[in-house]
Amino acid sequence: LVDLVSAIRPDDDRQLLSNCAVQDEDEDVRLAALIVLALYWYDDETRQLLRERVVKEKHEEVRKAALNSLVQRWPDDEPRQLLRERVVMDKHEKVRKAALNSLVQHWPDDETRQLLRERVVMDKHEVVRKAALNSLVQHWPDNETRQLLRERFVQDKGKYVRITVLKLLATHWADDETRQLLKRNAPVEGAAASLYGKDFSRFGEIIFYEDHGFTPVFSWIIYFDPRHPIPAKHIKKAAKAANIPPDKIDETVRSLSAHMGWDITKGSEAGKLP
Repeated sequence: LVDLVSAIRPDDDRQLLSNCAVQDEDEDVRLAALIVLALYWYDDETRQLLRERVVKEKHEEVRKAALNSLVQRWPDDEPRQLLRERVVMDKHEKVRKAALNSLVQHWPDDETRQLLRERVVMDKHEVVRKAALNSLVQHWPDNETRQLLRERFVQDKGKYVRITVLKLLATHWADDETRQLLKRNAPVEGAAASLYGKDFSRFGEIIFYEDHGFTPVFSWIIYFDPRHPIPAKHIKKAAKAANIPPDKIDETVRSLSAHMGWDITKGSEAGKLP
């Protein structure tokens, strides 16, 4: 895409670029043409073309680019209204998420907050619901937002939304109420087990990660199901990552198990401690 943009010059025929933005079979070419038009022809004609492509373009990445160009070049009420519409009406979650993020970035007011609250509940895709939750906590970290997080943990069926809720609560409201929530759900929720184990030690946090979670290269984490036994091989690997000497592993596992309330080598279903 960078090569495509750099290959187009501002003295190229504007009509040719406009035609490419609409008619070219390659979405990368259409995207590049829109970007160059927005950069070099900052006028009403370009603005109208961007508005049309936000709605009519068939590829989500090009619609995203058109939205972003509109907001960056013309951050007024008209693009805002278009963003509100696309948050709800666009068929692809990437575009809906991009529209949400732009609204929060440029118009972080009560109207945007209300829209975020609605999309947290009503959007059909987890990635948009997660983005809405993150934005609410970032911009409005108050009791109303906290209550919404608690509700979504109970009511949202999306695994990754629930994980997001737990992480947000543990990060922004690290109090006894949150710890009790983590403790109650630790036997059945891998993320809750990891966050509750974190109160014990670094080992307690990462023992519930799948192997690739030990390295910071990965931005995502897959969790073990705490109902099942954690294999000895995995325990040794987690201990090494947490700098626990081999002769201290058994003692550390016993102490962590006491903290969690079950023998982690047996799983929470079979290894509940008295």
